[in-house]
Order: sequence, then structure tokens, then C-alpha cells
Amino acid sequence: MRGSWAFDLCNLLITGMTVEDRRTHERSLLAGYRARLFSRGVTPPAAEVMWRDYARHALWSFMWTMCPVSAHPETICTLNSERACAAIVDLGSLDA
Repeated sequence: MRGSWAFDLCNLLITGMTVEDRRTHERSLLAGYRARLFSRGVTPPAAEVMWRDYARHALWSFMWTMCPVSAHPETICTLNSERACAAIVDLGSLDA
């Protein structure tokens, strides 16, 4: 389905990595993603626009974690919620 790249990348990085690993690697992973788009003939947004969109879409990662525990075990929902909240604070998502 069509949608924003930032939605998918945020969900992957924010819920798929520990908070420390995300903090350490998210800028280089985002830059690598952007470079890969270029190598495939896609003209991505400017780096600062991509970073802003990444910060904004971190809010969706939190919304995604508010699923019923019948969809995912409570421990997974709790872990993903903690990771999403840390990302929202780290990225200044509410201000973005």
C-alpha cells in the first residue's frame, strides 16, 4: 500500500531497536536509507526534511503500541510503548 516512508521507518527503528541502539544509530540509518533511495533513482526529500518527518512520525509509533493485548503480549506492548515514548522525547516530536 502507498504511504509515508517515515511511518514504516519509524516503526522499524523505534520498536525494533533498543532505545540506546536507536539513539546511537538512527541518524546513520536514516542517512543510509536516503542514500539507498538515491542509488535506486528516487529523489528523496532534503536530509533536514527527512529528519523532521522522522521526528513527527515517531508519534505514530506510540499510537501503534496502544493495541489490545490480544494482538501482542502485554510485555511486547509495554516494551514498545517505552521505546516509543523515549523516541518522542529524544526527537522532540511534540514540538515538530
